[in-house]
Formats: sequence, structure tokens, C-alpha cells
Amino acid sequence: MKNVLLVIGLIMLSWGVFGCGEAEPPVLPSSNEPVPAEQSVAVSGVIDHLVTESEIGREAVCPVMGTKFKVTKSNQAAEYKGQTYYFCCGGCPDAFKKDPEKYIKAQSEQDKHKGHNH
Repeated sequence: MKNVLLVIGLIMLSWGVFGCGEAEPPVLPSSNEPVPAEQSVAVSGVIDHLVTESEIGREAVCPVMGTKFKVTKSNQAAEYKGQTYYFCCGGCPDAFKKDPEKYIKAQSEQDKHKGHNH
């Protein structure tokens, strides 16, 4: 029994020292750090966009949450089909990238009904 425990201990120790043969996972940026556009083209065609000085203070509506806000340097943004979209918080860009058409459609439906009630 001692020999079996010794062998198991040595195997576990060797995994800890030499690794199990798997490569280290890549270090990804946090959700608040924009990635340069050339590194961030999603399968959906959404490209990360860095907010420029000229965009700061612009009125925007988050396509995911529908929240109105003024763009700051810390807001994340993305380009999709030639349009720039700004996000109110760190979780919204990921949701948008998964299905941008869903959010664009919802936003255009809201825009159609602005100014009148049904």
C-alpha cells in the first residue's frame, strides 16, 4: 500500500514540476481593455473600436441595454457594417458580438416607435 501511495505521489509531483503537456492558456485582456482592431475581428464581423477624443461627450444609446449615456474614454465601442456602436458597461460588448443583428433589430424597432404610443 505504501508503494502505491509513493508512486501516486511521484506522478502528481512530476505533473506539478513538468506540467501535464498542455500549453498555458493565452492571457486575454479584461473586458474593460479594448483590443486593437487588427487583433479583434470576431466571427460575427464585429470589430473593437477605440474611442477617440472627438467622440467623447457624444450622446449614445447602448444597443444591448438601450441605456442613453454620454461617451467617455472608458466606454467600449465596436464597429459593425460601417456603424460604430457604444456600450454602457463592460458586459455589453460580448453580448453584442455574439449576435449583433439581434440588438440592431431591437434598436431599430425602438427607433420606429419613438414619439408615439401604441
